[in-house]
Amino acid sequence: MLQRFVRGVRQVVVLQLVIAVIAVALAGWTLGLTGELMRERESLRARVGQLEETLVSNDIVVPSAANVVETPTQRARTAYPPPAPAGAELGAAASEASALRIISDLFTPAPAMAVVIVHVRNDAEARIVAPIAEGLARASGLQVLVSIMTARNQLGPGYFYFDGRQSAPAAALMQRFHEAARGQEVAPWSA
Repeated sequence: MLQRFVRGVRQVVVLQLVIAVIAVALAGWTLGLTGELMRERESLRARVGQLEETLVSNDIVVPSAANVVETPTQRARTAYPPPAPAGAELGAAASEASALRIISDLFTPAPAMAVVIVHVRNDAEARIVAPIAEGLARASGLQVLVSIMTARNQLGPGYFYFDGRQSAPAAALMQRFHEAARGQEVAPWSA
């Protein structure tokens, strides 16, 4: 009887040890990921500082952002994804599949970027950015498309990516885009 008790205690201790090792490994992975995000944030802060210094040295005054007020109908029309119909509920199987997908997404690499779309306001900007886009396509092997936006499009400056796990590759790609713009001596596109 005492041997069975000792054996059971040993199994519980081994199980606790395995759980502790897994917890430490998860904490280490989280710490590494957080460190990478902090380094990326610091490099972005440094780049913003460089851009601000460049603007100040060239006596460029950035206009203040205009406040845009959306009406509820505009917001509903541009919502993504579309709202679920009233009374729609997820079944237990759907929520389990969703949870498993979220967990598996944490440990799988992001889908590779294949297409870059450069949005421009008019034909003149399209002609300016065409050599930059060609150089970026040659250097990265990605398909680079130039899209002329409509006059009513209020898309602000910046870049967007499909998957949150693509933030580091997207930032690296934008850095190459800015370097190509500097190489072509296109000041607005280099910043």
